[in-house]
Amino acid sequence: MIHQARVPNAFVALLNQALATYQCKRVIIAEPSDAYGIWSGSMTLVHVPRGAQHIKYCLHGEIVEDRMVPGDVLFAGPYCPFALDWRVPCQRLGISCAEQRLDMSWHCVREATKEVHIPPDMWFTSSVRTGNDTWHLMAALAARKRDVPDSGLNTRLPELILTSVRDHLRMHDLLPQTNSNTFEKLCHYLKSHSHQAIDRNTVARLFGLNPDYVTRLFREKGNILFSHYLRDLRLSKAEDLLKRRSLTVHEIASLSGFGSSSYFIHCFRAKHGCSPTEYRGH
Repeated sequence: MIHQARVPNAFVALLNQALATYQCKRVIIAEPSDAYGIWSGSMTLVHVPRGAQHIKYCLHGEIVEDRMVPGDVLFAGPYCPFALDWRVPCQRLGISCAEQRLDMSWHCVREATKEVHIPPDMWFTSSVRTGNDTWHLMAALAARKRDVPDSGLNTRLPELILTSVRDHLRMHDLLPQTNSNTFEKLCHYLKSHSHQAIDRNTVARLFGLNPDYVTRLFREKGNILFSHYLRDLRLSKAEDLLKRRSLTVHEIASLSGFGSSSYFIHCFRAKHGCSPTEYRGH
């Protein structure tokens, strides 16, 4: 595991390698929908330099299944859902950009698995200025026509996005690690990844921290237990998903990050005094 302080340089190396071998042949552009999958207000670019990844996304109002291989790029604009699985070993670089924040993740999956949500091997988040280059480039890609995935501009824009992110990381001046900004980074990571199979030890390892230090940080800075903070994020996600009538309680539990439907129902009842089904009917 790479220590968090060295992560920006590690991502620069990954981006340099991706750009040196860049040969984008197809850009898959997901469309807005409230369908099953991962969706947020951010814009996300997914690049698979090695192996293959099965994906689902919305196109012309329907859920489409596809297979990403080297040379393919997936782009999802705000509220454009997509779902990934790891049936084939692969390497995957993910870049998400909101108006003032840039997130990056790196997965190197060496063995096929049925798990849907896998914590990344590396993750990095950075504040960016409003109107930054990466945001504008992603917005330009979001505005492109989805029926010309192999057009010259479509395949060129991802390369410019990778270059923009690399340049940002090169100029990124890491702030001294204080308890306050470490706590903020932990909270941001949990808000973005609470649906995944993560716990205190996973997060501590990812950030190069002692698990007991993570516990103390949440008590001192957030006045809350780490496990309660993560549980509350997952319950908030579940409450939002319950608005989608097409999803079962079991699907909602899984999409929210709960390990089992019974534990999800127990936590939900403890907070609301009713079951998820009863809550949905109100």
